[in-house]
Amino acid sequence: MTTNLMQQIRSHTDTNNQPHVMGTQEQRQQCLVPVQDRVMVLQQFHDTLGSGHPGIRKTKDLIKRYFWWPTLAQDVRDFVGSCSVCARAKHSTKKPVGLLQPLPVPEQPWSHITIDFIVELPPSNGFTTIMVTVDRLTKMAHFTPIQGLPTAAQTVSLFLQNIYRLHGIPESIVSDRGAQFTSRFWRCFCRALGISVDLSTAYHPHTNGQTERVNQSLETYLRCYTTYLQDDWPLYCALPNMPIMPDYTIPLVVLPSS
Repeated sequence: MTTNLMQQIRSHTDTNNQPHVMGTQEQRQQCLVPVQDRVMVLQQFHDTLGSGHPGIRKTKDLIKRYFWWPTLAQDVRDFVGSCSVCARAKHSTKKPVGLLQPLPVPEQPWSHITIDFIVELPPSNGFTTIMVTVDRLTKMAHFTPIQGLPTAAQTVSLFLQNIYRLHGIPESIVSDRGAQFTSRFWRCFCRALGISVDLSTAYHPHTNGQTERVNQSLETYLRCYTTYLQDDWPLYCALPNMPIMPDYTIPLVVLPSS
């Protein structure tokens, strides 16, 4: 089968353009396949009875024993990935996807909030970080420029100055697993006030996706309006009605018929 395939490919190749690869020792033993014959080679090593519809790696290894072309790996991935027979006949070996468990919708404004930090910003008056606090119901947010990543004690101080002073004590705070949120000091502080500490899953920022989306919009906004020196971004964090805010109230406008 392979010999006949090689002879057929060589018959399609100009004698002045030898179908051998001048490269590594392995490539010198392989036949260079012209563009018009590559699909035929893929079908021969994947679709036939003798091949048995192998996976991407096995199909590529089988072909590389005899043939080669520059885009072999990508062509094998595309060909095997689009094989309808494999899609129908093979079962998935991946773990089953868990059920989506979104955070419950709060009933009152600022009763459930999220806190995150945007770090490593260009220094401006000593500020390099923004503390982002979002109300999960109204989507209203506070952006507080701070000097570096805060400790647990500094986070408590920022919370009291910027959140508690304006909105009172929330029922829960969703955050990542940063050192300031997993510390005993922060946990004891929240326990004393009756605040539930909800930490996101490790290496899974989608848990706090609402805040991550706000972070993205804020960063885009700052890039659009800061000077070329990027040293005036704290001024825009203090604006009372930032243009990015209305975007997060639009999904709440739902007609009763919907």
